[in-house]
Amino acid sequence: LSFARTVFQSLHTENPDQPDVLFALGIISLDQQQYDAARRYFMTLQQLGDPANQAAYFLGVTEKEAGNYTEAMTWFMEVKDHHSRYQDAQTHYISLLADHGAFAKARHHLSLLRQKWPEKAIDYYLYETALLIDRGYFNQAMTLLNQAVTAHPEHTELRYTRALTAEKVDNIALLEQDIRHILAREPNNHAALNALGYTLTDKTDRHQEAMILIQKALALAPNDPFYLDSLGWVYYRLGELEKAEQLLRQAVQQRDDPELLAHLGEVLWQSDKKQAAKTIWQQGLKSFPDNELLNNTIQRFGIE
Repeated sequence: LSFARTVFQSLHTENPDQPDVLFALGIISLDQQQYDAARRYFMTLQQLGDPANQAAYFLGVTEKEAGNYTEAMTWFMEVKDHHSRYQDAQTHYISLLADHGAFAKARHHLSLLRQKWPEKAIDYYLYETALLIDRGYFNQAMTLLNQAVTAHPEHTELRYTRALTAEKVDNIALLEQDIRHILAREPNNHAALNALGYTLTDKTDRHQEAMILIQKALALAPNDPFYLDSLGWVYYRLGELEKAEQLLRQAVQQRDDPELLAHLGEVLWQSDKKQAAKTIWQQGLKSFPDNELLNNTIQRFGIE
């Protein structure tokens, strides 16, 4: 990038009002975290009329990365709705509102966007749901998803998202209803098969039914680490610890994930391999110190 900067600075010296050169220098400066320089180049581009309609968006990005959030929001709102970066600008604007004390305003803005752009309503529903779930507002997320599914009853991702959110509020009946609705239309949807199979394993005693679902998911997506984990977990629930350990070790070898490590550690502990369990859990805590499931599992077995 230093060579590119030298080349473009030379071109800028020859023609200081060339928009493409100003834009390139702004992007290079932004990439190198030289925010004052980036701001200067993009502002000059803006003052020249910004023929490619890029300056306002990248001034927003510059101010956001520099920690000037109010200025960033102002620039993101300057991006016109016909511009190719309009949706990205709106996403930045909403995330800044949500992260800096204006969560209700962020939600209201998303509601306005759904009205303005009905063809993108599902994307906005899913984005707002993610904001709510990230903050632990599961009941509010469910209310929003109920509204979304009522408006778009055959949309798979909305149904699937509502199913996973239903599990967080212990509404297993709704989870099963939504997953079975998906499977009626998409019988080979392996993510849905696994989600239902894992939930039946973890939340009910319908373990044989769960195994059939998970095995079908694995047949459709062999060696998927999360599906291997699900199958290992159902064997664990059935008391077949050796099979469970084998499958969970396969899963962990493929994916360093706190849930997989929590499960493997639990199976090892119950197999009277307590030191091996502690080693696995310590490995997990090193990479994922704040993971709720991992910490809860360790505490459940009285490990400090």
